Amino acid sequence: MVLSNLLSNAEHRWCARHIWANWKQVWSGEERRKKFWQVAKAPFEVYLQKKLTEMSELGVGIMEDLLKYNKETWCRAFFKEHSRCDVVENNMCETFNS
Repeated sequence: MVLSNLLSNAEHRWCARHIWANWKQVWSGEERRKKFWQVAKAPFEVYLQKKLTEMSELGVGIMEDLLKYNKETWCRAFFKEHSRCDVVENNMCETFNS
């Protein structure tokens, strides 16, 4: 919250891998894993909506549970156009540290 106030123009992202780790505790399975990553890496909103619709067919309430996480912060479709990095799996600090 403080970071958002101090850097209001900065893009804030969440790590999709961490979201997956929490979300899969309820919705595990190979097909769900594949759909999750298709949603996270969707390049534009129409494609994202198509993948969310496909995901909703994998279980009642599955999409609602996923969308509890703010999709604007972890889906590539909502990343700002001026951004030069489209990494959704990890934040850049962890990427460079590894």
